[in-house]
Amino acid sequence: MAPETPEIDILPSYNVIEFSFSENDTDAELSVLYRGTRLHIYLFEENFAESPQLREKYLFYLQVAEEFELDGATVEDFYDWIMEPFIPLLCSLPPPEQSKTPTLQDFFYAKTLTYTLKGAASGERVPSPYKVGHNNLPMETGIRLPGELYAPWPRFYPSEIQICAENLEAALSGTPRKVQVADGSEVFFLKLLHAGDQQRAVQELRSYKRIADAGLAKEDLRTSRLLGLLQDNDGFLLGLLLSYIDCRARNLMCAVKPGLQDGLRRKWADQVTSTVNRLHTAGAIWGDAKAENVLVDIYDNAWVTDFGGGYTEGWVDKDAAGTMEGDLQGLANILKHLGVSDD
Repeated sequence: MAPETPEIDILPSYNVIEFSFSENDTDAELSVLYRGTRLHIYLFEENFAESPQLREKYLFYLQVAEEFELDGATVEDFYDWIMEPFIPLLCSLPPPEQSKTPTLQDFFYAKTLTYTLKGAASGERVPSPYKVGHNNLPMETGIRLPGELYAPWPRFYPSEIQICAENLEAALSGTPRKVQVADGSEVFFLKLLHAGDQQRAVQELRSYKRIADAGLAKEDLRTSRLLGLLQDNDGFLLGLLLSYIDCRARNLMCAVKPGLQDGLRRKWADQVTSTVNRLHTAGAIWGDAKAENVLVDIYDNAWVTDFGGGYTEGWVDKDAAGTMEGDLQGLANILKHLGVSDD
């Protein structure tokens, strides 16, 4: 008779750091980070062949992932469904050493456990070790760009950048956002770069260079600033180190609510309008102009962010994306969202 699984009072606060699936097949992959260990789970439809109910549930959740929400279910429900059988494994991981100072080296090269999930005839989901030929899989991040794009910013290695968090366990259990140089002299926001981000990264670096060349980087322009580059020993660009804007995850999309003071609406409209006009004067393009890309800091100031290009339906026409015309379209829609006339 199998031993009973011990009752768990507090669920581990793991974080999903990667999730991918294909429209061409029914495979999927999920990575979570907890206590400095990365759990990478490979998912296959055939693994649920013994349980039609589990197979049907798995295929339904793949539809949810494709549609973002379906029949009241979200992709977060999919994550919970995958992770529930792995909770005892996560709880068995040892706590991190209290003397440890976590750096981005711990994030990119975390110890990695590889598993798959199988469906038993009884309807149980059963974790099973899965061999992929590697003991430690590096994070699937990093791109190669022409070296001339890197000037004039300083470059750092993951071991030189510390992770800022409320406590050690939080620092080793999620995707780092707030980081600092190891000597503690400068704080950044980390924007990770993934395979396929080459075009957006090129546009973003060029935009930041135009801002710097125009002298705007030294002025009070309310935009994110590029302060450094994160790279590995092989020259792959892993991320951008941007100025840290303390916004508590608040942007214009969620900040505009019924009852918002007219003074704040006008203030944010003026700040965004002035910023876009000054960018255009410098020959720089914002790109993906929308309310989500305007951060509102703890002092109620609006900051224009994300110069990687692209477009979002409803904010900018596709054929105007990446142009000054597109920026002005996005700006007009932002003012409309704020309830402020652009006259």
